Amino acid sequence: MKIKGNYIFKNKENLTLYVGTSNDCIGRINDHFFKDKNNFKKNMIKDTKYINIIISNINNKNTTLEQSLFKKLKPIFNYRKI
Repeated sequence: MKIKGNYIFKNKENLTLYVGTSNDCIGRINDHFFKDKNNFKKNMIKDTKYINIIISNINNKNTTLEQSLFKKLKPIFNYRKI
């Protein structure tokens, strides 16, 4: 079962490390853990303590929410800058 929405990686201090959006959140989160092998992602995964998923079946809403989360939470491991 694919879960559409946004996901947020947080550390033990509850600081936001990464914000993402996907049509398959569980699959994409697994990719972060098992397929993305660069040092940048390894450091992010090492620091991750919690993952929150915000479920939404509307693609435009997911992108808009992701942009809002970037601005509000200021994730330290995202490549994009808003």
